[in-house]
Amino acid sequence: MSNEKKPKNVGVSNPYALAEVILKKKVNWKRVDSQKLLEKTLDMPYEKLFDPKYESPLYAGLKLDPQTKTLARIKIPP
Repeated sequence: MSNEKKPKNVGVSNPYALAEVILKKKVNWKRVDSQKLLEKTLDMPYEKLFDPKYESPLYAGLKLDPQTKTLARIKIPP
C-alpha cells in the first residue's frame, strides 16, 4: 500500500429525480425538452449542472477545493 491518498467516492444527485422532487410531480422526460426543464427547475444553465465548481444543486453537501480539485463533504445544519 502506498502513502498516496485514495480518492473518495462521491455520488451526485440524479438531475431528473431532483427536478421531479422540486416540481412535486412525475415528468415524462420523453415528451419535454429535458435540458430546458432542468435549467428552469434547478435554476442553473445545463452546462454548469454537472460541474461542481459552479456549486450545482446536484452536488448538495459537497464543496470543491479549487487547489486540490477534490470534493469534500460539508456539514449541513439540521
